[in-house]
Amino acid sequence: MNKEEKKYPFTKRLVNIAIENGYTNKDIANVSRISKNSIAQVSKWRHGESLAKETQMAHLIKEFGHLLKRQTEHLFYIFDEKSERELEHSPKFFMASGERLLSQTLVKNIFVNGRPSNISLFRIIILCMDNSFQLIVQVRRGLQKIQTNNQYHFRNISELAHSNIEDAMWIVIANYNKLSLGELLNQVDEFADKLEQKQLCPDIEPTEGINLKFNVRQRLLKNGYKPLDIKELPQISLT
Repeated sequence: MNKEEKKYPFTKRLVNIAIENGYTNKDIANVSRISKNSIAQVSKWRHGESLAKETQMAHLIKEFGHLLKRQTEHLFYIFDEKSERELEHSPKFFMASGERLLSQTLVKNIFVNGRPSNISLFRIIILCMDNSFQLIVQVRRGLQKIQTNNQYHFRNISELAHSNIEDAMWIVIANYNKLSLGELLNQVDEFADKLEQKQLCPDIEPTEGINLKFNVRQRLLKNGYKPLDIKELPQISLT
């Protein structure tokens, strides 16, 4: 495939950045060198229904590429288990690229000073790039892992990381690259089942499993991806 035909994977995000900065659909059609009457095509780009060619996005990349880069490059870090246990502050940093479709925390319900509170213990990140997905599972820094059964256990809120920088509190414990839509949902459902069965962390509320399954599908649907297991709602009568 030559450059003229190459599709631009961040079409949707770039077009929306242009809209947020004052461009109209007609303006985008003009700078993309498509017919000014092709507003419907711009609308498809904007809603993620189709991808533009790189040559069509050239003007917007030049003007807004720096803003797009800030939104599509994400920093993560990993401790090996020995380093974390010995409190050696030597994380290994990694970058992942893609549009962030989801960031969901999974919680434990506790009481703080007699009041109910949710404490985030795990976080799920889903990135999308060029119609493939990346699933990243993170654990809150300070949550203890029991080596004998590979389970995580909450002991005290004071042991957990706290920071004004949200992303700095989370350590990557699993990463799945270049997933199809079906593969993504299989991995999500497998992880959610472990939560419901308390295999990964007995402290996480079991309802977080179904919450995760629902939220992932809802976010995919709103971004133009329809999982095969979503059907039209049938008529249901009260009995």
